[in-house]
Amino acid sequence: MINEPLIINVCLTGNVPTYEDNPHVPLSAAEIIKDAKEVIKTGATFLHLHARDKNGKPTYDKKVFSKIIEGIRKINDKVIICVSTSGRIFRDFDKRTQVLELTNGVKPDFASLTLGSFNFPKEECINSPETIRLMAQMMKEKNILPEWEIFEPGMLHYGQYLTDKGFLDQPKWINIFLGSLGTSPFTKEAVNLYLSMLKPNFRFALTGVGRFQYDANLTSLDLGGHVRVGLEDSFFMDKEKKDTATNVRLVTRIVKAAKDKGRKIADINLTRKLLLS
Repeated sequence: MINEPLIINVCLTGNVPTYEDNPHVPLSAAEIIKDAKEVIKTGATFLHLHARDKNGKPTYDKKVFSKIIEGIRKINDKVIICVSTSGRIFRDFDKRTQVLELTNGVKPDFASLTLGSFNFPKEECINSPETIRLMAQMMKEKNILPEWEIFEPGMLHYGQYLTDKGFLDQPKWINIFLGSLGTSPFTKEAVNLYLSMLKPNFRFALTGVGRFQYDANLTSLDLGGHVRVGLEDSFFMDKEKKDTATNVRLVTRIVKAAKDKGRKIADINLTRKLLLS
């Protein structure tokens, strides 16, 4: 596997968290921009963005995404930005892909591409083969890189199939999610299966959901992979759910863990070179 300076990807918010889940979750554009500034300062070089409307509800509106991206790029115009095209809340193709229409200074570098359908604990996430292919085609036309989102081994297999058929280029970044009920568990056997399916030059992050976030981070560090942290995936610092997390604390913790293991942290210039060249 690749063993290079650690890229820290942060999912600042998501479609699910509310203030009731965690009072520190950023929901408004201003809050998301503020958290982005803090995590960049702490060591994050890659941001995964969702958007919320004025009531804190998930939105696909490209105007909201534009406001968030513009605010972040005023702070740092080199940080890698990935936008969500999730089918968890929005099923309509035109809604999910509206954010891909952004151009110029607010055009994202990456967009999420989930390579199959699956179940979250309380709802399904539908990604038909046609939707996946059309989204991949649109990303290629817009020159926006797909961030592969993998929840089951079959999704990784399908991504390689689409690559072989020319629908996708070789992936620049693969997020492998572990521990979400209804999908791959976080076990040694599951991790080994994924590793056996990855080509040696595939850049991956093991992403633990909920109480598995930190352990998956540490495993990825040991295997030469990268990490994704953030309040979209985990609301707490501890498995007992007593210590509410913040995005900055999650980044700070993984930076310390990486340094303790002798792993260098990639700065923004190196991250851009690795992911965009």
